[in-house]
Amino acid sequence: TKINERIFENTELAIRVASNEDKVKYRSDLITLGRESFEEYFGQYHISYVTRDKAPLIYENWIEEYLDHSDDNLIIALIDNKVVGFLTIDVTEEAVELVLSGINNNYRNLKIYERIIRYGTQFALDHNKIATLSTQFDNFFVQRAWINIGYKPYYSFYLYHLNNIFQPNLETYINID
Repeated sequence: TKINERIFENTELAIRVASNEDKVKYRSDLITLGRESFEEYFGQYHISYVTRDKAPLIYENWIEEYLDHSDDNLIIALIDNKVVGFLTIDVTEEAVELVLSGINNNYRNLKIYERIIRYGTQFALDHNKIATLSTQFDNFFVQRAWINIGYKPYYSFYLYHLNNIFQPNLETYINID
C-alpha cells in the first residue's frame, strides 16, 4: 500500500512508461541493453549447457517481445535522452508484475534499478493494483533494493534443472511389487 521514502542524489534521470514513439526511437538501444545486461549474469538460462550460449539472446528476444506490443508494458529510464535502464511489466486485472529489467553497466552507481522498481511499484499503486516481482533465489542485490522499497519476501523455492546424463533406476526409488 505504500513505498518507503528515499532521497536519491540529484541526477538527470527521467523514468516513464514508454510510448509507442519511444519504443520505435529506442528499439535498438533497448534490445542491445537487454542482451548486454545479462552477458555477465549467471541465472537460470546460464546453468544448462543447452541454453548457456543462447542466454543473452534469450533476454534480447524477451525485451523485443515487449517492444512489439503497443500496450503500456515497458518503463524506461533515460539520462540525456539515452536509455540507461528498462523494466518490462505485465498488467492484469489485479496486479502489475514487474518482470524483466536491465540497467546499463556504466550507470549502475546511480541506483537506477531501485528507482525504476519504485516507479513500477508506484505505477501499480496508482492503478489500484498490487505489484509483484520475482528473481532467482540467490539474486541478493535486487532483493536488497526491494527491501529498501518496502517489499518483504513472501515465497521462495529452488528450481532444479536436470539433464538426461544421469538416469536413476526408478525401481530403486519406487517400491514396485
